[in-house]
Amino acid sequence: MSLFAHINFSKLPVPTVGEAFWKCTKIDEFLNLATNTPHTAWFQKIAVAPTKFSVNFETPPEARSRNYWEIQMEFKDHVPFVWRFHSHPELFGGAKMKLKIGEHQLISRLLPGDHGEYYPILHSYMTKYQTGFLEIVDWLRKFFKCEPTDIKIGTECIKNYDEILHWQPLLNTPKLIISESNQSQFITELLERRNEKQLRTHIDFAEIRNPRSVSIEALSSLDYISGRIDFTNLDSNFLTEYVRNFLGRKNSKFHVFRGAIPDWTRDQVNAFGTDLNLEPFDVDLNRTHKPVDNFNDLSNDSRMFQKRKNEWAVLVFHFFQNKEGFYKIAISVWSPKQPRPRH
Repeated sequence: MSLFAHINFSKLPVPTVGEAFWKCTKIDEFLNLATNTPHTAWFQKIAVAPTKFSVNFETPPEARSRNYWEIQMEFKDHVPFVWRFHSHPELFGGAKMKLKIGEHQLISRLLPGDHGEYYPILHSYMTKYQTGFLEIVDWLRKFFKCEPTDIKIGTECIKNYDEILHWQPLLNTPKLIISESNQSQFITELLERRNEKQLRTHIDFAEIRNPRSVSIEALSSLDYISGRIDFTNLDSNFLTEYVRNFLGRKNSKFHVFRGAIPDWTRDQVNAFGTDLNLEPFDVDLNRTHKPVDNFNDLSNDSRMFQKRKNEWAVLVFHFFQNKEGFYKIAISVWSPKQPRPRH
């Protein structure tokens, strides 16, 4: 840094020197200079927006014990830039690099990439973890004049739901994937706000206990692998329309849906099947197909309808009954059984 301490970057012409400087400087070096000189605005002028801007609140499975959140950026004329943020200082003993991002003084170090990456990875220690991470992303948005292209949020990563629900990138990113959530109010508010922008939301494992405050359109904008929704305080038309919308969309990752219903009569169940043009369950399906997962709670005697999902998979509709009536619906995906190998 001492070599650049006395350079007035703001006096250098952007179209010639600036463009050349951008092309020949690594992203980590570029940010180090941009945040440690009084000429951040000059660096901002010559920075080129990334083609991909990924924000990951979840440590990859192979590195869970290391506990970090990550930003990845891809550029047309640079190698990928990966920046990892740690909540513990163990990795930073003796680290000398310091990045000044807004009010944050980030002790940092550059380390070789892992898992075969040919580019180094920037690591930073951050004390205000969730708030600080959001502010770093906001700083990068402003600096590079771009928005996150995708955001991933892991299980139990979010501690302040109100803060992140008002964070614009979460509401605007084209691709949002959340690993798991049973925070019903958070989910329904998020769906409403993103649906206003015609954006879908994916939650791998979602549970909504009271969807009365969400519109059918917003609820239908949610994709999941496994979903649980409580419809007991809603009329039968809401569930029917929700399932109608569900059947009209493609969700290749879907495995199972479970919904609590307000003690339907058999006539209501039959009307549901008729309204959605469902076929009665065919026991011969057991010979050709099987559930994609072992759903232990979906008993054989609960299968009532079926509908082809695509050219190879079938949706099976389950209804569960007690003395008061039918209290739960489930939809599961069945795929073709693998043919037995010939000997």
